[in-house]
Amino acid sequence: MTIKKILKSVSAIALSLVVGVSLVACGSDDAKSYIEGELKTAQKTMKEVGSDLKDGKAEGANKIPGLSAVVAQFNGDKDSLAAMGSFAEKMSDFDFDVEDVKEDGDTATATVKIKTYNFGETMKKGTVELEKELQEAAQSGKSPEEIQKMAIVKLFNYVAETPKEKDLENSVTLNMKKVDGKWALEPASFNELTKALTGGLN
Repeated sequence: MTIKKILKSVSAIALSLVVGVSLVACGSDDAKSYIEGELKTAQKTMKEVGSDLKDGKAEGANKIPGLSAVVAQFNGDKDSLAAMGSFAEKMSDFDFDVEDVKEDGDTATATVKIKTYNFGETMKKGTVELEKELQEAAQSGKSPEEIQKMAIVKLFNYVAETPKEKDLENSVTLNMKKVDGKWALEPASFNELTKALTGGLN
């Protein structure tokens, strides 16, 4: 596994956290309540998963669809789990405001403002600083598995600790429709919400 592939795998783990957590909220009869519930569930779930991982409990990832398979390979690796946990807790710390909600029969729209940390820029900066260190580790004879662990621990901890201010704000328009009497996000809106929550990671 090359250094670039290892770093790419770290980014994939980060994205799986938010993409999965956005699938766990339940529908609601009221469009605004649905969106607020979706976002509050995301915050709560990411924080809980973060706490579990920091305690070395890989099974905590089961709360997010798709994440458990990613985390399972690090079961027993407390350093990697703790680093992922710190990152998950950081991602749960976002602000949101739901406004301009308009319902029209079985369809609805809402504008949501998400304010979070600039994870994308922080990850890029951390990757640049870390790449040389990983290259040196590879040259010293460390295995791809050892290098991957090193990348996960250092990069996730860096991203969790470095940004101090929530300076990235996105305003997204979400489209919803009723499914079996409950509101649900349209796929395109789901993608836009995920982008806002990941703070520029994708």
